[in-house]
Amino acid sequence: MAPASATLLKWLSSGLARIEWVDKEEMTVKVEGDVVKEPNAVARAVAKAVCPALVGVLPAEHAQVVQWQSWSTDTSDVFAAAVELNTFLEGRSFLVGTAPTLADIQVYWALAPGVKLTFPGPLGGLVALMRWFDFMQHSLRQEAAFDATLLPALVPLHSIYKPVSMPVYDRKKAGESPGAQEPNGKVAPAVESTKGGPVKKGKDASPAATATSSGSAQSAGDKANKKHMQQDAEKQEKEKGNKAAGKGASDPTVEGGGGGAAAAAAAENPNALDIRVGRMVKVWPHPEAEKLYCEEIDCGEEGGPRQIASGLRQFYSEAAELEGRLVLVLANLKPRKLVGFASNGMVLCASNDEHTEVKIVEPPAGAKVGDRVVFHGFPREGLPLTPAQVQKKKVFETLAPGLMTDGKGVCVYKVASHPFWVGEEGGGGGPCTAPLTNAHVS
Repeated sequence: MAPASATLLKWLSSGLARIEWVDKEEMTVKVEGDVVKEPNAVARAVAKAVCPALVGVLPAEHAQVVQWQSWSTDTSDVFAAAVELNTFLEGRSFLVGTAPTLADIQVYWALAPGVKLTFPGPLGGLVALMRWFDFMQHSLRQEAAFDATLLPALVPLHSIYKPVSMPVYDRKKAGESPGAQEPNGKVAPAVESTKGGPVKKGKDASPAATATSSGSAQSAGDKANKKHMQQDAEKQEKEKGNKAAGKGASDPTVEGGGGGAAAAAAAENPNALDIRVGRMVKVWPHPEAEKLYCEEIDCGEEGGPRQIASGLRQFYSEAAELEGRLVLVLANLKPRKLVGFASNGMVLCASNDEHTEVKIVEPPAGAKVGDRVVFHGFPREGLPLTPAQVQKKKVFETLAPGLMTDGKGVCVYKVASHPFWVGEEGGGGGPCTAPLTNAHVS
């Protein structure tokens, strides 16, 4: 699509009483003495001056805002991007965190021209995306401090919302007779449908059947796109499911077997994360995204190397710098498409607050491919969680603020007594490190 546009920057800056412009025509600002020209960096600087929460409350959220800005800049196929966004937003209200951020604003701004030109067309069936788009276009117009005349044109989306009949209470299904007495002693009348006739039996009267009928109206193309986006995730989940099949229903680590409370507790336990030592066996530039590398990483799994996309090109200019290196891979994230590339995991890196310096986290000497990082002092039974549990309970988002390096560059969870450790405590092994001190790890 495109980086932050001049109109977006003007809209953001309209909410400020004062900002230090170096060149307002060129949209260049001065931040902490440094001149910032790159549009996405300018957008972050202005957004932070308007409201710091717009660039993320937590360090992990700030990093995600930067990633979404890069995604918006590097994505060229608008329809493929829309399908990817629709899948991502099916279980979320916003792109980052629990409130709108610059990520939502910039992606909305980039999509708006395409939605206006093609709606209802191929995008009308992407209901999750259109729900989010409709919220963004109306909520931004409620911000009185900003100049609403700079916003993209409003797109009327009422045609995507299908009317749903109200459910009718059926006394027969509830085990009551039509003439049963109510608490006030009166005889309840026979239940009628909203059209005045008796309630139909069978599928016709079921609200679930009504919802199914409404859902079937989606285009075959939309369903095919969703299926394609979910294939990689399903493959990984089957492997996890086969391993969990032998566990009893009372096992708190198996979804559907009383595991809700256990998964919630694990969300505060760093051993819920499946962090493994991997080796980058092949690295190449993403053909459509100038900031991404595509990687094949051997984590010692039977299925062979994982494919992962990482935003490392601006920090490691040559793929040869990465090939052959041992890295840490967060392996229990659900697969997702990054600019069309199926990415199955995340390479852990340390970064400073501004995300201008990024270094790969290094396993200790003697670490082998497939070794798992553990956090001694925290329970490990029944962990790590499955990718589905990690996503549902927002485990990584909960733990991410505590993942950092200390003053010596040792990777820890919150305090020095909880290092990223490869090997058994007191029985060999060692901590993972990074050449950045007091940095975030994500």
